[in-house]
Amino acid sequence: MNIDLIRQETGFGFRIVGGEEEGSQVSVGYIVSDGSAHIDGRLKPKDEIIMIDNECVLGATHRRVVQLMTIAGLNRRVKLMIRRK
Repeated sequence: MNIDLIRQETGFGFRIVGGEEEGSQVSVGYIVSDGSAHIDGRLKPKDEIIMIDNECVLGATHRRVVQLMTIAGLNRRVKLMIRRK
């Protein structure tokens, strides 16, 4: 599933967990109430993040995903591809 989010003052409205250093795929930890992800309604906890702005993050470190999200934040938008199990 592809999800486009616009950054609000508080961010994109979700927290990231996992990463290669933890032996897991980076995924959504939780959704922040009234944040962009919550308002959009499609992103759910445990959704695995596959791509961020057309860059594959399969097997990526937590740090790399945070870097990509920081760059997306500067652009005030992010395009995510997620996988839901």
